[in-house]
Amino acid sequence: MAVAATAGMIVALGVAIKNSDRAIAFQGSYCGQTSLPQGAQVVQVGASAMRNTITISYSTPDGGSGYLTVPFDTIAATCSDPMIRSVVTGAQRGHKEVIESMCRYVADVFAGRVSLPLDKVDHFDVNYARQWYETTCR
Repeated sequence: MAVAATAGMIVALGVAIKNSDRAIAFQGSYCGQTSLPQGAQVVQVGASAMRNTITISYSTPDGGSGYLTVPFDTIAATCSDPMIRSVVTGAQRGHKEVIESMCRYVADVFAGRVSLPLDKVDHFDVNYARQWYETTCR
């Protein structure tokens, strides 16, 4: 518990010092002592950045099962349970990779390196795509 609390304070302090010249609030949820039951195994993970949730489905050695939900914006370093820390890191990394891939694809369409399939051209909203690209990818 002390290690998790110390890690959380170090992360928060580092951000506060780095941003001390700006009045930016530190974003992210603290994971702390959130943990899976003893011996539980992760069965499935569902993540939604938009809903700010990571739902972990797990099974226990005695045949039981359950769900645990942590915020998507959890700071993985603050999770004392290594399995939860791993799930949070993986979900956040996967989300980042999907966004980066979408950004590359839209950039390639705009640059003419990729052509949209003919059946998709009528459904591609260029104005929305430009706005999304500017706010998400830059």
